Amino acid sequence: MVSSYLKHLLLIIFMCLVSSSKSGSIINTLPGFPGDLPFSLETGYVGVGKDNQVQLFYYFVESQRDALADPLLLYLTGGPGTSGLYPLLYQIGPLSFNFERSRRTNITLELNPNSWNKAANIIFLDAPAGVGFSYAKTWEASRSGDSILALHSYDFLKK
Repeated sequence: MVSSYLKHLLLIIFMCLVSSSKSGSIINTLPGFPGDLPFSLETGYVGVGKDNQVQLFYYFVESQRDALADPLLLYLTGGPGTSGLYPLLYQIGPLSFNFERSRRTNITLELNPNSWNKAANIIFLDAPAGVGFSYAKTWEASRSGDSILALHSYDFLKK
């Protein structure tokens, strides 16, 4: 049941990204959440590695307290192999599913009262290439390991 919600939400977010050319990568609203988001959500790609052949996808959630003074947290999922969308919606992010009010055709999102972005800016990173929306432009660039992932993550942070 949870995986069908996740698949549905991934499709919705992808559609929002594709159709939001006016606002660039700033997401102001999401289906299932009433009104505008009360926090800043940015998504996009950053090219890393040789000739930027790896495109890492990220979700950036601004701190709700003091974005300029609060720390920046890079959140990498364990595995690796899990999209940054999972912790964004199921663990420490500002939104969560309201399963009691959701139906198959009508997903309901609500604010997570325990979100870490109450005190920090957070980047949720889809890494390595092939995880979530991240991808490699060539087969050679798609190969990964701990050392390559560390280099790509460092390269991402520098940019």
